[in-house]
Amino acid sequence: MAARRREIGGVDLCFQEVKARSGIFFNVKLQADIFLSLAQKIPELGFPYDYKSVKPPQARNFKIRVASREEWLDMCDNYLELPGLLCFTDGSKSKSGSGAAFIIGEGGNFMDGASGVIPLGVYATVFQAEQIGVLSACNYMSANPNQHKEVNIFVDNRSVHDSLLSERLMSSLTVELHRALQQLSIHKDITLHWIPSHWGLWGNEEVDKLAKEAASMTNCGPEPVIPVNLTIGKFSIKQWAQNEHRVYWSNLLNCKISKLALPIPYKGLSGKSLGPTRDGMRLTTFAITGHFNLNGHLYKMGLLESPICEKCGEGDETMAHILPDCPAYSALRFSTFLRSTLKMEEVWEYPLKDVLAFLRSGRFASFVAGESREAPTQ
Repeated sequence: MAARRREIGGVDLCFQEVKARSGIFFNVKLQADIFLSLAQKIPELGFPYDYKSVKPPQARNFKIRVASREEWLDMCDNYLELPGLLCFTDGSKSKSGSGAAFIIGEGGNFMDGASGVIPLGVYATVFQAEQIGVLSACNYMSANPNQHKEVNIFVDNRSVHDSLLSERLMSSLTVELHRALQQLSIHKDITLHWIPSHWGLWGNEEVDKLAKEAASMTNCGPEPVIPVNLTIGKFSIKQWAQNEHRVYWSNLLNCKISKLALPIPYKGLSGKSLGPTRDGMRLTTFAITGHFNLNGHLYKMGLLESPICEKCGEGDETMAHILPDCPAYSALRFSTFLRSTLKMEEVWEYPLKDVLAFLRSGRFASFVAGESREAPTQ
């Protein structure tokens, strides 16, 4: 099935095949049906994905050298004296898209026409762009043979070297790059070097500019230009779910107090941000939801005869009253927020720690200390 999936491309087609085969034996709703319904809402799920896990087809004939930064301090002045061709490649990604580039020279001089820029659209990752840069350089040198026996290829992304050194090649692009290097190494001595980026090294800085130029170029064809990484699918599903959550939350008619604190779903409001202690997390939950033994809440539950605030007697004792404008807490509010009155939506513009400090000093001080208020029995 894995091999078949790689042949047909989009994962939605794979699930169509699963559904067709399974439907012969089962007349039930399958996970494939759920996935296909999502694929209609998330276009990225129909993209061809680049996933493969195979052993290198043969022994590696090219060499890979990853010198340390300390070694490069000594090599900076003499790496241009390496024999043969010097090939520099790079990949880049910006808001407008991704791109790759290569440039070839010898002895500190670039060769006329021996360069290339490759725009890769908006879905290619930096890692894929780096691999495309090396692959394009290999294809250029194979199509334009020369008398040089040695070829030194410089890449500033360690992931490219690691992917070729791995016991398994984890993408079709990595397999193709491995094959291109093997083919080129039949007649030449190939060494793939790591070179530190942003050191002002000749060749690397020039190809970096070309890669950024490629990333800024508009792709004229359909997207994606190359099969996409699995992370694109995962990210698109996550983004779709977050958008659906936002729409659901904004259309919800209840939870009015919570929606003042959280106008949109906020994933940063996790256990760590709620506070280091259980009481801090509990107090934050009370503040956001308003569900605590305040008179207003207990009145709604039928546990009190009156919702009126005991401190001021001017309104229902709810979180929307205590936090922004209860007169009994004006001085405390000013010392905490530097304002004696607020709007409820303005309260949550302040840091969460300030809101908690206000509550700990005010209405919930006894509760935080461990003296929970009991509602009267009827």
